[in-house]
Amino acid sequence: MPSATRALTGVRAGQATVLVQAVKLAQDDIILLDTDGSFLTSDGSEWDGTDSGETSAPTVVMTKEVPVTVTLSLPDSSAPEDGYEEDHASPVTPTPTPTPTPTPTEEAADTFTDVKDGDWFRDSVNYVVSKGYFNGTGNHQFSPFLDMTRSMFVTVLGRLEGIKDVPNDVVFSDVPADMYYAPYVSWAASTGLVEGTGNGRFQPDASITREQAAKILGNYLTENLAALPELSPLSYADRDDIADWALNGVVLTTALGIFQGDDQGKFRPKATITRAEVATIIQRLDLLLHPSQVR
Repeated sequence: MPSATRALTGVRAGQATVLVQAVKLAQDDIILLDTDGSFLTSDGSEWDGTDSGETSAPTVVMTKEVPVTVTLSLPDSSAPEDGYEEDHASPVTPTPTPTPTPTPTEEAADTFTDVKDGDWFRDSVNYVVSKGYFNGTGNHQFSPFLDMTRSMFVTVLGRLEGIKDVPNDVVFSDVPADMYYAPYVSWAASTGLVEGTGNGRFQPDASITREQAAKILGNYLTENLAALPELSPLSYADRDDIADWALNGVVLTTALGIFQGDDQGKFRPKATITRAEVATIIQRLDLLLHPSQVR
């Protein structure tokens, strides 16, 4: 078997298999077709196609895999390690690869079929999902117009706070300890953010109202802001409909731009709030508390 030296890439030192073809010339010499398409004569040198007047292409008489021993030469010790494989085996010469065509970066909101380009809440959904504050509702849905429940709201706020591994202490009789939101409700109750709805209940599956959300966020902001802004009387057309227990929260969240009125100048305190609206509110809250974050 003739021997030859060839540059191989993508292999380690040791044993490998190379596909070769044996061909027959008119002079009955057997040569090998190397993997790069060149022919080797019986002494291992590269055949230039002019052997003994041969003018026709060689006839392939056999194709087989031939075991070979691969010996890799170590580079100079000063050479960079770009050619080393991940586990720092013997270096090989890297094969240049073409630069791929850049593709648009996929946004978190792209994973939801019900969040479209141009939706007023798309930027906020992308923000809160990429931050890990919100998840979808299943089947590639975000459900932007679904009412936010009280347990969902506290969970999102707890994720923003970075709450982890909080004991699932049973604070309310209607919050099972094995529910995903239990540790967040426990955290919110222990820090005074929520007080329940009376009779030892939290009503986790009830839709949260705008004034309830404002009350919870007002409590949270009071604990987390170094200084509170100057507060002004509310100018909402329906300010008299806001419950006394929620008034301070509405005043504070309005002054900070967390909550805003509708196009009729109303706050709508008893109205429920959707997941899209809460995504917008949580984005505003996060950027207020962490202004260095890139939007």
